[in-house]
Amino acid sequence: VGATFGDVVKLNNYLVDIKANLGAYREVRDLYVNVKAPPASTTIGVPALAREDALYEVEAIVMLK
Repeated sequence: VGATFGDVVKLNNYLVDIKANLGAYREVRDLYVNVKAPPASTTIGVPALAREDALYEVEAIVMLK
């Protein structure tokens, strides 16, 4: 529908082994979001995800005008 990363207003992040993976997640996230005015976010450490080899899952909420 034409959304871009500039339209993201909230990120929900789920990380396996949050202490080990948070830095790598932030490094990749910062390639896509405006780091000077990032979207709101919640990051939660989880024991596992639905896909066995996944280390993190991101849910993005966008707002289009």
